[in-house]
Amino acid sequence: MSSSEVSGRERFHAFMESVEQQNKAEEECEQRLEENGYDSDDPEQWGPYYWSAEKENASLKGTDPSLKDKVVDNVKYYTFKASRSVNFAGDVVVHMLGLNQSKYQWMVDLVEREAQEQADAERHFQQREEMKRERRLQKEKAKFEKVSKTEEANKV
Repeated sequence: MSSSEVSGRERFHAFMESVEQQNKAEEECEQRLEENGYDSDDPEQWGPYYWSAEKENASLKGTDPSLKDKVVDNVKYYTFKASRSVNFAGDVVVHMLGLNQSKYQWMVDLVEREAQEQADAERHFQQREEMKRERRLQKEKAKFEKVSKTEEANKV
């Protein structure tokens, strides 16, 4: 596994970040709802539903909505809820499969991986050269010590 591939843990963290962003967007939407009093993503705003009409219109409290009205309102409400759930599930699947990435993401990854490999090769080469220099220095130091010991021995 090369360093440019994304691990499952990194994908999970990216997914959780996207969920946090969605939560922030929902909070902003709630703030707009409080400010403006209307949110098109709220199914309660789509209609007057038979259950909300009873709360708003005191004159309708005594009347019973027809079965047709109840069925239409419930279908409309639950269709909206189901479409939001399916939309969210689709977003999760698309993100997990990586389908939201760029069309040429594989090429970008390849170029990044090659650049990383080149940098690693250069760093390895520099390290080898440094090790060679250190070995040469140690050999020269050993020769110097040997020569200095022989000179001391000759002086005595």
